[in-house]
Amino acid sequence: PGRAAKTRPSVGQHPLGGGQDAALVGHVLLLEAGQRHDGVVAGDARHRREQGHQPVLGQTSRDLGAEAGRRGLTFAPAQYTVEDSYAAFLTNELIKYLSVRVDKPWFVHLSYLAPHPPFVAPEPYHAMYDPADVPKPVRAATAEEESQQHPYLDHFIHNQRGWGIRYDHDSKNNLKLDDRDVLQARATYYGMMSEVDFHIGRLLAFLDETDAYDNTLVLFTTDHGEQLGDHWQFAKYAYFDQSFHIPLIVRDPRAAAQHARGRHVNAFTESVDVMPTILDCLQVPIPSQCDGEPLAPFCRGETPADWRAEAHWEFDFRRFVDTNGDSVIDKSEREATGKARKDRRGERRRRILERFDTNNDGYLDEQERAAARESRHAKILKHFDANGDGVLDTLEKKTARKVRRHRNRGHRQDRQPRAVPGSEA
Repeated sequence: PGRAAKTRPSVGQHPLGGGQDAALVGHVLLLEAGQRHDGVVAGDARHRREQGHQPVLGQTSRDLGAEAGRRGLTFAPAQYTVEDSYAAFLTNELIKYLSVRVDKPWFVHLSYLAPHPPFVAPEPYHAMYDPADVPKPVRAATAEEESQQHPYLDHFIHNQRGWGIRYDHDSKNNLKLDDRDVLQARATYYGMMSEVDFHIGRLLAFLDETDAYDNTLVLFTTDHGEQLGDHWQFAKYAYFDQSFHIPLIVRDPRAAAQHARGRHVNAFTESVDVMPTILDCLQVPIPSQCDGEPLAPFCRGETPADWRAEAHWEFDFRRFVDTNGDSVIDKSEREATGKARKDRRGERRRRILERFDTNNDGYLDEQERAAARESRHAKILKHFDANGDGVLDTLEKKTARKVRRHRNRGHRQDRQPRAVPGSEA
């Protein structure tokens, strides 16, 4: 209760002011509540059982013929039919939900899990894209060369985590994937995107058929990207652009936005802009706690004055520990961090910047790095000044606790178990 008053409001917590019937549909993480919203996910599993399918999303084990010989691990289609897929189920349920609310205002947060690892697509989407036609991953010639960029990258490339590219694949074995498997994973990912695109089309068609399309604000975005083999990694646990650069499409139904439809905006936008955009469209006051800005001016063909000139994100590698319970940063780096704690706050920030200085894809040469470093550091320090750096102290304390827990757990495992009275040896 004491912490609740300090939390920032989410769209689901904020009164929309128009009497909208609100619903969360799909896979949603309620981070502030510390729990996962799985109501529709559970319904999806029940639906599959009713159709005679296994509730898991694994690939079929049937013989796929000669074509499978030139394909990779993720080529096999899902065990279930395309009509019983997760995306189909969510879309069907949402259309049912909206069909009895055609004369009522509503607000819906629809979350498709795809495209997301494990990479599993039902027929015909599993074979929609040929791996020979997809772009090759962006990466150094070898994993060893890539890992030289930073101690964290060296650790993570060789200790990858998260969902595997299929249910029976461990992410720790990602470096063992050959080019065929990597390219097929990319092709399967595109197939998963195409399936979601099809069902979004179904939903928009339903809105049009019920005369709701021209009265509905539509925002399409996601929570994170995917390395998809770039930089010798899969999943999202990297500081590269592929993990952070995500799509954002806004369709403002108001007449003022009509002449600017189809506009491609190159300005920096962030996920924190989504909530203010929704509230602005509904003419509801935007809480002062919101860090973002409404995007409606862009939809009208305008560019707001003093719009952000860069985007900032934090990737704190100090909280990662290896199998020995040590920080992934080597001893000299840790010593530099320890010295930095004793310095003035500004100097400490500069040490952090000096320890890690790279562009998004990590391939600037020394001359380019020198030319860009001073300007980039100034912008980052300005961001720190505006937003505070207490998070750095908090994460350092969390890392120290994590290291202590790991080491204590190791000590406990080394001890002999105590005899329990009355038990057999």
